[in-house]
Amino acid sequence: FKNIDLIHSLPNVSNADSAWPEGAITIHLDDKARVSNILYDDIRIENNQDDYLFDFSYKGYATPSDIDGVTVKNVRVVAGAWKPSRIAGKSSTAMVKNVSFINLKKPDGTVITSASQGNFTIGAFTSNITFSST
Repeated sequence: FKNIDLIHSLPNVSNADSAWPEGAITIHLDDKARVSNILYDDIRIENNQDDYLFDFSYKGYATPSDIDGVTVKNVRVVAGAWKPSRIAGKSSTAMVKNVSFINLKKPDGTVITSASQGNFTIGAFTSNITFSST
């Protein structure tokens, strides 16, 4: 996914599901899916009214499946609130691993270099989740 302007990320209020929050950029796995080698590059986000900025996690049974190899590069929130983010696996056979955030920027230009600085919750069954400026 390259060179995208996400102008409005709005929750589905008419069909909201409190058990499954929404996010501006998400990867949600269900039963027996595998997602790998995904690139988000040069994306600008404004007016994110969803629960999360990023949500890489599982729904359903998620039996043997992984989210493996996601690069988020040169993504910036240009306006609006900075929302929390969630990265969480479901089991030792349903992990989120090898996720890199490179040059992720807040509206004030701050580059996120750690999970805590970016308000990320890194849950169980994850490995090699990194943040860097370059």
